[in-house]
Amino acid sequence: MLSFNIIAAIDSQLGIGITNQLPWHLSQDLTRFKEITTRASLGQKNVVIMGKNTWISLPEKVKPLSNRINIVISSDTNLDLPENVYRTTNLDDALDLKFLENIDQYFVIGGATLYQKAIAHSACHYLYLTRIQKQFNCDTFFPQFEHRFVRQEQSQPFTENGINYYFEIYRHI
Repeated sequence: MLSFNIIAAIDSQLGIGITNQLPWHLSQDLTRFKEITTRASLGQKNVVIMGKNTWISLPEKVKPLSNRINIVISSDTNLDLPENVYRTTNLDDALDLKFLENIDQYFVIGGATLYQKAIAHSACHYLYLTRIQKQFNCDTFFPQFEHRFVRQEQSQPFTENGINYYFEIYRHI
């Protein structure tokens, strides 16, 4: 089975969202997200895997996420997806779509239920996290992960919109 990575922004209490939206706007985080999830070897593309609520939460102007193959995990067979956006019912099936060719990396990009399954999955390799040094009134949370991953890198701190944050990379142990 192929390995995959996770990318997420989390607040000081592992919060990732409220009412299916990000509670913060950090342009450097969004830039990093795009850079990491689109950076692929020549002639290849990356895959972003998301749950139905994450798909729904994306602004219409960015759907589907450009220069990446988009896969939505949902059991809803009536989910209306544009051409070249694929639906599967679970993470293993998303990682095993036989017709996808020239794939460099796979990234799980949310939401909470999918993150929970991905953290526990044996093929999860790296976590790319934005660690926000503030607590927001989130109703959706990233799973505990420190027992399965070790930090490899931490960036310098950034401040934007009065919010302090930094970037980290964790590797599965």
